[in-house]
Amino acid sequence: MSNINLIDIVKNIFYFIGSSAGLFAVLRPVFESKLQQDIQNARKIIERIGENRILYLDSSIYSHRCVSSEFFVDIDILSNDISEKKQCTRFSSHISCYFDTELKEIINEYINLRSYIQVPEWEPRYNDDNGKSAWYFNKKAESFYPSGEHFPANYPKHLEEAAKIADKIKIRFLRFQALTELHYIETIFHKWTVAKLYKKHNLTV
Repeated sequence: MSNINLIDIVKNIFYFIGSSAGLFAVLRPVFESKLQQDIQNARKIIERIGENRILYLDSSIYSHRCVSSEFFVDIDILSNDISEKKQCTRFSSHISCYFDTELKEIINEYINLRSYIQVPEWEPRYNDDNGKSAWYFNKKAESFYPSGEHFPANYPKHLEEAAKIADKIKIRFLRFQALTELHYIETIFHKWTVAKLYKKHNLTV
């Protein structure tokens, strides 16, 4: 290879690097703006769902056997907003697929949970002390008693399965929440940084 050809190759490499850097500089404000809007939408959704409610949902089900009615109302409203594609639930940045995936899984697992938290296994009651209603576990539900038996055979399993679903909701919620921690530079390499982020917080699924 002649020296002239080698010089041309080097020139082309630097030209490509310079052009790419220039294009990156021009497009960065656009991508960064979309990312910030996605993070803002995600934080609003996190606030609507309620971090503490999600973190203690599994113990509320398994140990306390009580779930606030407000939790179901708020998630139902969020699910409806997603179905209607309201702006507050839409994501459009270069990492939108991660937000969409986790939010979709939260709703899917919530639907699974609702198949457990319902009458007659759970019953809504009004609390006179705080003026709020909640769903309380009813271990006397007929569905727990085999025909002719007087001892409930299924309710411990029912609680365990419901709590496991609640734990899945928590994991998906925390993954969704973790995405808001990413810096713009990190999101450029999202195929590696997102997986690393989940691993760091023990949120792999």
